[in-house]
Amino acid sequence: MGSFGNGTRMKLIANHLVAVHNAAAAEALVLAKRAGVDLVSALEALTSGAGSSRMLEVRGPLMVAESFDEPTMRVSTFDKDVSLIGAFADEVGAPTPLFSATAALYELALTQGRGAQDTACVFAVIDGLAPLPRTS
Repeated sequence: MGSFGNGTRMKLIANHLVAVHNAAAAEALVLAKRAGVDLVSALEALTSGAGSSRMLEVRGPLMVAESFDEPTMRVSTFDKDVSLIGAFADEVGAPTPLFSATAALYELALTQGRGAQDTACVFAVIDGLAPLPRTS
């Protein structure tokens, strides 16, 4: 990894991607849900295509089942990482528009009392943002 501290920097950079990919997976599945696409079929198609990600593979099934109460990563725990990533990006002067939008979703999850839930709950957070009637 190079000089001292690069391991920590890479952990923050990796968690940046985890945060963004998790939110992107949630947003895509909400889009599928609102379009009336069967979510099990959507997840199957998405995980086998070019748009797949590890977060879609790992958190997607939780999102489809809307099962967030047996967390592998709690929103309250991940919030610490989100704060550290934001501070790190500011420190090095890196613009992070996608991460900033994503961080707001995790903050909203906390505001909604979802701190003990899995980070996959951003699916429910995003789904709750739209005033349109749900298809299911």
